[in-house]
Amino acid sequence: MKKRLRQLASSVAFGACLHTAAVAQLFSNGKGDLRVMTYNANEGTDLLEVQAATNPGEFLAAVVQTITQVRATDPPARMQALAKQIIAASPDLVGLQELDQWATAPLDLSTFSCGATTIEFDMLQELQDALRVQGAPYTVAVKQQQYAFPPIPGAIFPSGPFLCVQMSNQIAILARTDPDSSKFQVTNPQSAQYAAALLFQTPTGAVFPFPRAWASVDASFHGKSFRFITTHLESVDTTPRIGFSIREVQGAELRSGPAKYFVTCSPCHGFQFASGPIASGCNLR
Repeated sequence: MKKRLRQLASSVAFGACLHTAAVAQLFSNGKGDLRVMTYNANEGTDLLEVQAATNPGEFLAAVVQTITQVRATDPPARMQALAKQIIAASPDLVGLQELDQWATAPLDLSTFSCGATTIEFDMLQELQDALRVQGAPYTVAVKQQQYAFPPIPGAIFPSGPFLCVQMSNQIAILARTDPDSSKFQVTNPQSAQYAAALLFQTPTGAVFPFPRAWASVDASFHGKSFRFITTHLESVDTTPRIGFSIREVQGAELRSGPAKYFVTCSPCHGFQFASGPIASGCNLR
């Protein structure tokens, strides 16, 4: 998401502060380099029309407009391009955000009910397929769903189209499978949604939770252990409540949980290392 849904997404390891959408960062301990990468794949829409809808008619039209926007971005082609970027950077670990699955279903206007869904796009699977076809040795080490919407009716009256749209948003970590296991290992995959979450109320009266999540793996490189974390904090509503925004509360959850040994990042001036075995960094846009 961009514009109103500006992203704050992070992939963290060894205290690296990453400042662009796709960055591979090297860490050398004299026995070779460990390379990590973070990338926000973008779900294909800003959801601006959905957010802006003020009545049921506008909301129904916004649902159609949203899937139209997603189709126009050609997710399979974008995942092919992302696979090429990953292969070019050759990271050992990749943190990914906004890997959506989109499905549609027919809408029965007589009952205003949704039929059986058909998956149109599965960005994580499409990325895995693209990497495999290009001979890249990566596997999904861990994945975690963030928010998900059930089939929601969409319609533009009077002539249509009429359909239902379903989606789920997830984050994931990819790991290389070809390094010598005596030199590089990935273990202990973990993930969870944050307890602090936004609630999204539609003009039709439906209320959907809008949770965010984190995912992590523990890894060792030439005998040195560390934790690699990817996350997408709340970016829709950052208004402080009782002194803190949802994003700030989620950040506190991350720091007290999987990134308990953390470091602070200066937006433009690199990073500091943590004294413990786990360090965290940031990717701010």
